[in-house]
Amino acid sequence: MLARIAEVAGRRIIADPPVEGRLTLRLVDVPWDEALEMVVKIAGVRAVDQGDVIRVIGRPSSGARRAPPAPQPGDGAFELPR
Repeated sequence: MLARIAEVAGRRIIADPPVEGRLTLRLVDVPWDEALEMVVKIAGVRAVDQGDVIRVIGRPSSGARRAPPAPQPGDGAFELPR
C-alpha cells in the first residue's frame, strides 16, 4: 500500500523496519495524502515528512498497541490540512 501511495504522490516513502503487515483498501478518487492518513491510522503508526522523503515510524516494541505520539511543532510530522 505504501509503495502505491508513493507512486501516486511522486514521493519516496520509507518504512522503518518494525513497520510491516498487509493492508487492502479500495480507494477511488482519494487524494494520496488522505490515503496515507488512513493507512497510518489503521496501522497505528506515524508518518513524518522529511522533505523529499516521508518516513513511516513503527509502534513501540512493548507489544501494546498505543496511539502514536502527537506531533510537536517543528518535528517534521506529516500534518494534513483539515
